[in-house]
Amino acid sequence: MDIYRKKLLAVHSCEICATLKQNETDFGSDTYITMKNYHDGALLVPSINFTIYMSRCENLFLAYFKENKHLPGIGEKIAKILEKVNKPVECQQFPQTYLLRLFVRDRIHHVLRFENRSTAKLR
Repeated sequence: MDIYRKKLLAVHSCEICATLKQNETDFGSDTYITMKNYHDGALLVPSINFTIYMSRCENLFLAYFKENKHLPGIGEKIAKILEKVNKPVECQQFPQTYLLRLFVRDRIHHVLRFENRSTAKLR
């Protein structure tokens, strides 16, 4: 999820959207960051609001894609559905379309990649 937050903040960064970074880390993520030696800010825990937003998008994506993956223009259709999910911040310039298209493209790639692997194993 952090990759989406990073790409989002590379396109648009304001004080409101900067809150997508978690200020406090829980024990598990802090330990992980310490053990992996990510002290330069390369790995940050997304805020709980961003995590919930992306989880809702993931759930909607999986539900719709499972039943409709054969339809042409599936990416655009899923992106339109995901636009109804409440944004994680109240920023008027939040690049939701950019984020959702990136997310959908990435998820379609990964889902089909693993489906192709499982199909190849059946042969």
